[in-house]
Amino acid sequence: MQSKIQRVYSVFRKKKIIIAFSGGVDSSVIAILAKKSADKVICCTLYHPLLLDDLEEIKKVASEINVDWRIIEIESIPNKIIEKNPKNRCYICKTNMMKYLIEYKNRKNFDMVVDGTNYDDLNKFRPGIKALKELGVVSPLVAAKLTKREIRDIAKSYNLSVAQKSPTTCLLSRIPYNEKITKEKIEMIKKAENFLKKDLNMSLIRVRTHNLAKNNFLARIEAKKEDIRRIIRSNELTTLIISKLKEIGYNLITIDLEGYHENYVK
Repeated sequence: MQSKIQRVYSVFRKKKIIIAFSGGVDSSVIAILAKKSADKVICCTLYHPLLLDDLEEIKKVASEINVDWRIIEIESIPNKIIEKNPKNRCYICKTNMMKYLIEYKNRKNFDMVVDGTNYDDLNKFRPGIKALKELGVVSPLVAAKLTKREIRDIAKSYNLSVAQKSPTTCLLSRIPYNEKITKEKIEMIKKAENFLKKDLNMSLIRVRTHNLAKNNFLARIEAKKEDIRRIIRSNELTTLIISKLKEIGYNLITIDLEGYHENYVK
């Protein structure tokens, strides 16, 4: 493990770096290690209401790490993503987003933009990784071959609150490919997931949102297996979820019995 950490240090040493900061365990570990070896570090969170729900949690993590943290607002999402929602939307979106960081890096006269892609991500469906390579964004965790488990171990060693944090993904991932993305759908997803997380204490939740017909929506709830069992065994809980999600705007509410699928929309 130490040799891998030294590899990360070597990427940062005597460099001024911009970190694409999500507040998750990967980018938080990047920030911790960068502070120890880079000349200067700025963590930047790219924000657009269709992509991120709440900045407060990210702000708390940045404060915990005691890092220079900035918010960069994204002016717009490419129309092709909104209207067509193609299978390569992550590639298109990542290309658009990272250009903001590269422009910021150039204005600040820094050396590089880095992100938190880890070694395990190379074995998953991650169209955005192609965009990172094309734009010259550096992925130190990949270079050091650090796996998710190892990254969590590093986070634990620094007592980071996000060491066991459930993975977070862009809100667009809740909507199946080729279905139009609308502000209405995103707002429904935000409200539904916040209710399940905060009111019902479900840490890993995805409310996949499908069009049944015009203005008719199906919610397919993905959760940890233990939370699925908890829902199924409680008529009171089931009734509460149905009532709340219908109030939010869903017409049909379902539970995916296979549980949580990472970055997966059927």
